[in-house]
Amino acid sequence: MTYKKIDLKTWNRKEHFEGFMESGTSFSLTTKLDVTLFYKRIKEKKLKFYPTFIHQVTQVVNEFDCFKIGFNENQELVLWDHVEANYTINSKVSDNFISVWTPWHKEVSSFQELYLETLNQHETSKKMAPQVDMPLNLFVISMLPWISFDGFNLNINNNETFLAPIITAGKMIEQQDKKLLPVAIQVHHATSDGYHVALLVDKLQTQFNQF
Repeated sequence: MTYKKIDLKTWNRKEHFEGFMESGTSFSLTTKLDVTLFYKRIKEKKLKFYPTFIHQVTQVVNEFDCFKIGFNENQELVLWDHVEANYTINSKVSDNFISVWTPWHKEVSSFQELYLETLNQHETSKKMAPQVDMPLNLFVISMLPWISFDGFNLNINNNETFLAPIITAGKMIEQQDKKLLPVAIQVHHATSDGYHVALLVDKLQTQFNQF
């Protein structure tokens, strides 16, 4: 969990950061990604969709500095060298979700093995976040496989120090022989703008196409 401290005095986003932190402004953008080829290749490789989605999204998010900004244990503004996915799984003993994380691995098959270990270990937990080793360098992923959507927004207290992106996928739909996945991306405006989210969406689509 390494990082570089951000010097607000010299940071070119100083005014934007301070202004949007004061106003507590976040925004959410929802789009539909074409996962036709991605889904096909996942099946061909005998992988599971959700851990593969987590793996690929984590890889792409880490290509953008603006999505790796957060606060360390001393409440200092930092740029993490790498961020991990804090994702949700469904409880086997209730209708609640469970919040967990799995260290990212370059090989998707290896990551899936680690994901399955995490799932088996915690899916019967009665705690919201059962892991004691949850790091600070996280962003959030969840999936709502029961419903598709055209818009999704989480109302959180944006005046605090939570700067991590929140990425939420919905139920896949079929449209004109294509498989489309609704994806909502919520970010804190202090660290990123619509331009950055658009770049992220474009890169995600490319990543899925080339999987």
